[in-house]
Amino acid sequence: MASLEWWDFHVHAGEWKDSLKRVREAFAKGIIGMCSNGVDLESNEQVLGLSQSFPRLVFAGMGMHPKNLLEWPLEYEEKCRNWIQDHAPEADFF
Repeated sequence: MASLEWWDFHVHAGEWKDSLKRVREAFAKGIIGMCSNGVDLESNEQVLGLSQSFPRLVFAGMGMHPKNLLEWPLEYEEKCRNWIQDHAPEADFF
């Protein structure tokens, strides 16, 4: 029987403490790739950094979680949108 290759298609690694260590641990345990999703400015920055640290292993999805939009001040939402737009060429998906 062929061995399976494991992907994690919905991760919020940008919200993890010590995300570099946790990503390395996931790969050491057999995960061969992950799609990590940002939900706010800080996690989008983190996700993009992880995808740059682990090219072809961590894929950056940048965005804003709908529940957050109801809670954020308009200025923060605009800042997040602008950052995503400025960094769109670096992202793997939205």
